Amino acid sequence: MAKYNLAYTGEYLENSAKVLDKMADIYEKLSDRYHSSEVSGSVIVQLREIARLIMEFTGAYSREMQPDAQVYEEIEKNFDKRGIRLGQMRIIERGDGTREYYLQLKTYKNKCSTTREVAGMLSDILGTGVIPEENNRVMLNGNYNEYIFAECGRFHIIYGVARKNKAGNVISGDTYSVEEISQGKTIISLADGMGAGTRANEDSALVVELVEEAVRAGFSEKAAIDMVNTALMAKDKESVPITVDMCVIDTVIGIANFIKLGAVATYIKRDGWVELIQSETLPIGIFRKVDFDRSIKKIYAGDYMIMVSDGVLEAIESLDKEERLMSIIAGLVSNNPQGMAEEIMEKVQKTAEPNDDMTVIVAGMFARDQR
Repeated sequence: MAKYNLAYTGEYLENSAKVLDKMADIYEKLSDRYHSSEVSGSVIVQLREIARLIMEFTGAYSREMQPDAQVYEEIEKNFDKRGIRLGQMRIIERGDGTREYYLQLKTYKNKCSTTREVAGMLSDILGTGVIPEENNRVMLNGNYNEYIFAECGRFHIIYGVARKNKAGNVISGDTYSVEEISQGKTIISLADGMGAGTRANEDSALVVELVEEAVRAGFSEKAAIDMVNTALMAKDKESVPITVDMCVIDTVIGIANFIKLGAVATYIKRDGWVELIQSETLPIGIFRKVDFDRSIKKIYAGDYMIMVSDGVLEAIESLDKEERLMSIIAGLVSNNPQGMAEEIMEKVQKTAEPNDDMTVIVAGMFARDQR
């Protein structure tokens, strides 16, 4: 029965993770010594990432915290007013900084409360949004039961998209995606395949799908990009350059991580002020090792992030195209993301037939109503 002991199982998994890390070291040495193919690089990345995920699963990158005495007292006092008794309280902080709250709760004096009401009270007291876990009981009763509440984003993303295809093409070579890949994390991706039409669309769609799925599975952004680049390099003999513009937004604390590979500038609009985020990296699918630019920015409610494909900049009739686009963004009349995207497209497109595929994504950050 010892093998089913949780402590034993956790130790076994941690040892397995260390073995995977050691295997990655061996692959790396062999790859360097014998100049093996690009696929070896993918194997190394995957081994290390799987090891990291196992360690995170076993709690190696999590820690248990005791609640601050003053916070506990405030929760207890507010709950008591609603006929709820608070027993033990534990806090688990995950490796990504998000927290889960484990509360032993019961009602008394024939009071009736739901976990949703409790989550609203906790959100007010803690100053951050929390939601009840799906496996919780919906209603509290007269017996102590443990209920789990997880931090959710204080913000949420609303986005809009405007697109125009290159003249004569029915299919765009640009592919975009805006997905909430986990609680409190949204990823915005824009990939532009070489050329236009079906081939470019297939290549860019593949990149967006693979990167998104890898990040959703828990791989780091860098590992996801490395794996996708390796897949592209092995896809066929000819290089397949694809620009990647990615923004991973933490809606719990309001942080945006901008990642660029050969992509044109991204813009952040805050009131009448516009910030430019540039990159000088190359697209993926050209070289075995990928170098990408990363910019981490604090994002507030009311901020807008604008991502465009290179066809948008090419359509601007100006010597300094990025400066001109900044001016257009600063002067936008609309304040809803879809209206903003359409307004940008309208002001940029001077000819009826674009010379390249054009995509504009506007993502706005808004405060979430926790009730």
